[in-house]
Amino acid sequence: MSPLPSQNIQITGERLIVGEGDSDAAFFKLLCEVRGINGFDIRGVSGNASFGNFLKAAKGIAGARLRSVVLVADNDETPRDSFLNIRGQIPDGWAHPNNPFEKLQRPDTPYIVVVMLPFPRIGASSHGCLESMLLQAAEPTLPAQKGCLDAFSVCVGSDGWNVTSRDKMRLRCLMSASFRDDPNAGLQYSLKPERGLIPLTHPHFDELADFLTNLDNWLASGHVSWDAWKAARAAAAQRAG
Repeated sequence: MSPLPSQNIQITGERLIVGEGDSDAAFFKLLCEVRGINGFDIRGVSGNASFGNFLKAAKGIAGARLRSVVLVADNDETPRDSFLNIRGQIPDGWAHPNNPFEKLQRPDTPYIVVVMLPFPRIGASSHGCLESMLLQAAEPTLPAQKGCLDAFSVCVGSDGWNVTSRDKMRLRCLMSASFRDDPNAGLQYSLKPERGLIPLTHPHFDELADFLTNLDNWLASGHVSWDAWKAARAAAAQRAG
């Protein structure tokens, strides 16, 4: 993968979200738009091995201005290894968090947070990807097509596939079968609210929207992990209630 020329990166905000692809960037942009969340500069790179080149360029261009950088990638079938792959691409001089959803900052540098998808977990498993999350909203919205998809999945034996491959196939087939005008549309187009295929108001996305809405509050707190901040917020609400 060739380095991304730094002159092609124009970062204007103080809070940066970097996803591992165009679909991730489209999802976060549209989720923020639908949920009324503002203030993020959202970008996508060309796969989970491409964060390093982008971040080095971003650090040189906007590092002094950035207050927070959120990196978003898929767990796939090896959540810990997938996280470490992203962590290993964070430039020297910036903080390297030890776990997903933990914040870390070095003096005069932005907070760094790594978000691994699916978030929240689906059932008891953290395996999967962005598509795993999107299916949670798309399948209840398209029940007739889901019935056909279930039969097709049995026919091709996809229950024996790994989670990421299975969910990518299911979402692609579901989107193609549900939009006859453009069955070959990329995921970033299927996400558009006017198509009515993947409602971003679905409750499955509430926790991620809460994270984005309250990112600055968490970063300003003394809690290292997002879960610890949430627990403290819940305890405060209970005391006040």
